[in-house]
Order: sequence, then C-alpha cells, then structure tokens
Amino acid sequence: MDENFKFIMQRLTNVEEELKELREVTWPVCQKILDRGNELNNIENKIFFFKDLDPDECKKLLKLKNKLMHPWGGGLVSQEYHSIYSGKSAS
Repeated sequence: MDENFKFIMQRLTNVEEELKELREVTWPVCQKILDRGNELNNIENKIFFFKDLDPDECKKLLKLKNKLMHPWGGGLVSQEYHSIYSGKSAS
C-alpha cells in the first residue's frame, strides 16, 4: 500500500472518530432543547439526522439525550427509536 494512501486513511479514521465524539457531546444537549420536554417532537428532523448513521449509534445518542432529559430514569427511548426507524423506511 502506498504511504500517501495509508496517511490519508489514518487521517480519515481520526476525523471520523473526532466527529463521533463531537456528535455524542453536542447532539443530546441540542436535541434536548429542541424537544422541549417531549421526546417525540421533531421526528422528521431526527429521521434526517440519523439517515446515514448506524442504528446502534442512534440508540446510543438517544440514550445520552434521555439521561439529560430524565436523570432519574424514565423516558421514551424505545418509542422514539421506533418512530425514527419506522419513518426512515417510509421515506
């Protein structure tokens, strides 16, 4: 394998990891604000946001947001996840 290719692939991998970390820090906080106390708000925007993400990544982000919205437990993570993924298949 060419050294330039190896370098570019390593940089791409690093950028993807940085993006993932940034998404995990920012999305839950911003989405909590946008949801205004109701996890089932903004489903269309969530479908668009999650369209290229892995379902496991989606679950992780929803759970992080749920911890912010409901620090003592509860929430609608499974309903929200189902709404997003049933909407993705319809679009």
